[in-house]
Amino acid sequence: MADSRFNLVHEKWIPAVGKGRVSLLDIFSDDSIHDLAGNAIQKIALIKLFIAIAQASCRLKDEEAWKETGVNGLSDRIIDYLQSHESCFYLYGDKPFLQMPVLAEIKEAKVQEIYFGYLPDLASENDSLLRQLQDKSELDDADKAVFITQLMNYAPGGKRTSFIKPLSPGFQTRTKSAKAGPSLGGTNGYLQTCLKGNSIRETVWLNYFTDDDLMELHGGLRLDVRPPWENMPTGEADNRAKELQSSVYAWLVSISRFVLLDDGGIRYTEGLQYPKIKDGYYEPFITIRKEDNVALFADPAKKPWRSFVAMLQAVYDDSSEYSCDILRLFMRRTKENMDVFSVWSGGLRLRANSGDQSVKQDDDYVESEVTLASEFMDSDGYGRLAEAMKKVEGYSAGLQKAIKAYCSLIDDSTDISAKGRKMYWLAAEPLSNGLINACLSDNNTEIELILSSMRKIVIDVYDSLCPHESARQILVWMKNKPMRGGVDLGKKR
Repeated sequence: MADSRFNLVHEKWIPAVGKGRVSLLDIFSDDSIHDLAGNAIQKIALIKLFIAIAQASCRLKDEEAWKETGVNGLSDRIIDYLQSHESCFYLYGDKPFLQMPVLAEIKEAKVQEIYFGYLPDLASENDSLLRQLQDKSELDDADKAVFITQLMNYAPGGKRTSFIKPLSPGFQTRTKSAKAGPSLGGTNGYLQTCLKGNSIRETVWLNYFTDDDLMELHGGLRLDVRPPWENMPTGEADNRAKELQSSVYAWLVSISRFVLLDDGGIRYTEGLQYPKIKDGYYEPFITIRKEDNVALFADPAKKPWRSFVAMLQAVYDDSSEYSCDILRLFMRRTKENMDVFSVWSGGLRLRANSGDQSVKQDDDYVESEVTLASEFMDSDGYGRLAEAMKKVEGYSAGLQKAIKAYCSLIDDSTDISAKGRKMYWLAAEPLSNGLINACLSDNNTEIELILSSMRKIVIDVYDSLCPHESARQILVWMKNKPMRGGVDLGKKR
């Protein structure tokens, strides 16, 4: 009999800003734990786990019950649940957390190394994200707990998994290339969004799904399903697997990998499979274009705040092109119960080739957070923001056009316009939260000051990339200079 040890309820394993590591009990009892540490995938995977524990702790029928319960009431129920179910949260033992002990009996489920620096998957030789982090340092138990948590929803597709015969008799869809976790997607990596409060436990309360919410989404979900850590499936297609696939835990703790910590490494194979977003299956944390079910992807060249207008569309317009269900459902409750809150978005950019996903070239984690004042969140503010963002995007397009025109006339075949665009957005990002709040609060003076600063960024980037030393260079530089030559950014100097 394996020893039960490292209990996630009590042990310090969750990375928190300014706190080091904290336990599950700490998360739901300490209001001073404001933010999680780690990369974007670690953060959203842990938040989803906390929401899943909240869903397992109690069922609230509607918004009235949710509001009456409040942050403290929900946290108290979660703490009671954790204390009464702590036997389900051991990382090791006969019933290890989110693991499949049967893998120890399967020869093909070989033990693989876990590299310290690369998450949310095992290392791949051609992943550019590894860099100096591929040092093969041994993970401690806290790191392993985080690793397993994020594997459930965010494991990239490919052949890193051990290929074994299906655990469910008659299951035929397993291949040597495992499907990606449903929260990551099989191509470039979905952009994920959630609402944030002033503490982690407040964040969980804001993103909690009532029974009414679950019945509204995707034609309704099963409401009477036990969480996976209480009772794991025995295979890919048993009754327990089908229950989990049709419940809220499909979004929160999907079990897309069957794993077992063993001999200092991990046994790791494909788990439950889920429909694709093109088939109409998507979780509420993803922003989709409703016409064709195409999701917004994480993109290091386009930080999430630039997609904020698209994410908010469905909050103010039922006929909108895009929809993010987590905002559509919960923005109103958040505005009514919070003076200040944030919208967090993040993900991992990666690319796929014949079903195998890896991180290459400039792929990376990406995240941004927009802090908002509830009193200014109205439809007029959204309209002002949409108009301002059109201008901001227009500045980027104008800058690229100006640089390309300069290079063409100077007979320089080097395309530096993409570099100029990247420099512009990098310099503009610190101004983003101020612009958003100025638009929402109808502060026209502040809006114009920030837009003016962004126009200056355009000029500075153009000047830095387009030499103007020789007489010919100066003529071409002047002719194509934004706001003076062929490109008008909306304000004459």
